[in-house]
Amino acid sequence: MTTTTFFSSRLSTSWFLVLALVLFSSLATAQWRGGDRPKLVIVEKLSFEYETTVIEAVGTAQANRSVTLTPSVSDQVTSVRFVPGQLVEKGEIVISLDDRLQDIDLKRTLIRLQDTQRNFKRVQQSVAKGAVTALELDDAETAVKLAEVAHQEAKENKEIESNNTLIMMLPCEIN
Repeated sequence: MTTTTFFSSRLSTSWFLVLALVLFSSLATAQWRGGDRPKLVIVEKLSFEYETTVIEAVGTAQANRSVTLTPSVSDQVTSVRFVPGQLVEKGEIVISLDDRLQDIDLKRTLIRLQDTQRNFKRVQQSVAKGAVTALELDDAETAVKLAEVAHQEAKENKEIESNNTLIMMLPCEIN
């Protein structure tokens, strides 16, 4: 390639670029100014829209206020009557425990009490006939008293279960 051809090809490319620049800049300026033509405008009534932002994060959350529930007896939980985050009022039933074992214990102690009372009456009748000693009468009386105490204890356990654990009286209002 000779030097003149190189310069003439470069010169024609330069003129072409200058011409293209002038042409496009005048079109761009006319568009920028908008020319003298009217503009199309879309008119719409003003409306408000709610925007929701969801943020997902990994971390540990802690409640401002909470209550630790500790039953006075140990049984299986049969129902939980609240959901996490729910507000509960003082005296509201929040947890129910299985009280079948307390019912069985109450029946068992009642049967033992009735049995020891029947046995005590028999021993009293036998003492009157001289068939048994006073020591056996004392033992039967002690057995009745112990059965009464066991039955009273079973009643109290059932009462504690009903009043404190099943109803879970909260010590304060939580709101």
